[in-house]
Amino acid sequence: MTGFAALDNSLLDFVETMNDVDAIDTAWEKTVRYMRSLGASHVGNLLDLNDSGLFHLNTSSRRVIEIYREYVYPDHDPKRTHCQNNVTPYFFGQEFWDQEPNLSDPRRWCDEELVDAGGRALVAIPIHMPHSKDWGHVSIATDFCREEFVSFYNDRGGKLHVAAITAFNRIYNLAKNEEAKSIGLTDREREVLLWLGRGLLADRIAERLNIKTITVSFHLANARRKLNARTSAQALVKSVQFGLIDP
Repeated sequence: MTGFAALDNSLLDFVETMNDVDAIDTAWEKTVRYMRSLGASHVGNLLDLNDSGLFHLNTSSRRVIEIYREYVYPDHDPKRTHCQNNVTPYFFGQEFWDQEPNLSDPRRWCDEELVDAGGRALVAIPIHMPHSKDWGHVSIATDFCREEFVSFYNDRGGKLHVAAITAFNRIYNLAKNEEAKSIGLTDREREVLLWLGRGLLADRIAERLNIKTITVSFHLANARRKLNARTSAQALVKSVQFGLIDP
């Protein structure tokens, strides 16, 4: 891999453009277009959101995606295990079977379907979100043999990593924003959480907002329910992560 110093105008343009994208579909379209300009045949983006489950984007055929979801993910997917616990890239696909002698039949079946779809050799770039258990990866598929793929990755790996991190972060933030909108906290619930985040207890919040303490407890209970949080502290953390408040 040539490293992150190998930036060019097209990559800088991609990074700058992604910062202004405000829709997941647009972000994904631009990601696929850029990755294909580097030589990818297919692109995948998987977010494992700790609170709301799997969010998966992929350009592979519907058959490949259905096989992956029904038979491979998560129990027969060593890529998932690797990416969840590591930050190093994971190479996989039929061209790398010799590195995985215990590969399960469902995974081999999926890899064979990937070959037919133009994915002989692939790399998954793990990404872990700070201050969160959320993680995921961006995967790049090519129709190269192993030798060609190694040369491709050595030449363009730096750009792939920068683009993958940029795309993942943007899609992650847009997905979180959509999730936050669906939560539907009221203005008062956000206000109570805001003052909780600034260190006030329920009685002090009630005094500041000129409401009863039991009313504060009522709003906190509603916020916990909407945020699927067991405690008010957890509700506070989630509301900050979702961008609902900024204490």
